[in-house]
Amino acid sequence: MNRRTFMRKLMSYLKNISSTERQNVENFYNEMFDEQGISLDDEVPESFGNPRKIAMEILAEDIEIEEERNERHGKKRGSFWKKLSLVALGIFSFPLLVPIFVVVVICFALWIAFSVVSLLISLVTLPFSFIFNPESILTWGWRVIGFIILVYIFAWLIKGLYKMLVKDISKNPGKYTKKYVRVKYQPSDDEDYEIYDEDEMDYSNENMDTFFEDIDEIEIDLNALSAKFEVSDDKTVRVKSRNLKRTKLYCEKSQNKLKIYNKGLVGRLDDKGIVIDEDFIKDSSLTIYVPEDVSIRGEISASSIKMKDLELRDFKLEINAGNVNLKNLEVKNFDVDVHAGNIKGDIEYQDMFELDVQAGNATLDVDKLYGEIKYEYSVEMGSVKIFGESFAGFDKRGIKNGSSEVNMKIECEAGKVTIN
Repeated sequence: MNRRTFMRKLMSYLKNISSTERQNVENFYNEMFDEQGISLDDEVPESFGNPRKIAMEILAEDIEIEEERNERHGKKRGSFWKKLSLVALGIFSFPLLVPIFVVVVICFALWIAFSVVSLLISLVTLPFSFIFNPESILTWGWRVIGFIILVYIFAWLIKGLYKMLVKDISKNPGKYTKKYVRVKYQPSDDEDYEIYDEDEMDYSNENMDTFFEDIDEIEIDLNALSAKFEVSDDKTVRVKSRNLKRTKLYCEKSQNKLKIYNKGLVGRLDDKGIVIDEDFIKDSSLTIYVPEDVSIRGEISASSIKMKDLELRDFKLEINAGNVNLKNLEVKNFDVDVHAGNIKGDIEYQDMFELDVQAGNATLDVDKLYGEIKYEYSVEMGSVKIFGESFAGFDKRGIKNGSSEVNMKIECEAGKVTIN
């Protein structure tokens, strides 16, 4: 489908959210399309996702935020029509369920119509039934009971389907909403992203195992790669790659700084960038062993990063597109910008924690090494939950906890942030 059809469908699926929220969603996707140079009549790549499934995730987040807000204010009123819309979108996302659901709804609607008409007739003829046909009183009573039971069963089914969908969406952030990502390339004069055919690629460092001493800072610039960062057994930085294809890896040391980057990509190319598929990172391995008290900085695009048990001085990363998994990360200063991707894990910081999510998901367990956490938050459009308290809306900001100086800053422009 083209961009015009994509947006029309997405907006039609979101009729039950507020007009302000719908406008913000529309602006967000239009900006993303404009950034990728996709005009109204251009085909939308499949990697953008299905408008119906995108609407499901937006509705689920909107319902969750509204229910938490109502709970804080002591209200019990639920979002029935939003929940019903979510269930309907979920059912119509599975083709095999559609005919079954349609048949059930038609049968249920016909039965209700028949029951209502019968009840009206029974009420009109009730005085005569008492005299001429006392048994009709029992029949009428059973009809009322049966009607109540079926309505309850239908409501129970809707509630069950809703819980199932919300549970699936909450456990799989980003499953339904897919961001369109390309690795941008530069002219061949720079050669950072020069494109090669499969048989032209230089695989001279496909398998690398090198060591670097006296490193204080590691700068990374990784595109379409899968990399692991682990603890070094000694004071050296070790870079080890196996079967690293589709790109070429470089390591450059300058005094106490090590730059690790790749250039030269094998893939399909058009005027907007390189189309990323699973073959870019399939069967490849890159492991970087890092000693204590080293800083890691840089950016990743369409890459998968895993870090385990690292003790760093500073950690500053831009996630243009990809996934970052942090396990037992201990750092003095944490500073991450998520432009389009996902980050999760557990972090313990000493001085400052900064997180800016422009379009993506962040789910982090955060502790401070010494003292209390005083955080500052800013929400443009998205969902933010910090230590169990939710902040939602448009242009919401504030400072929470403690009397010390702010040592945690959270910004969310369009995404989902959960800090535990």
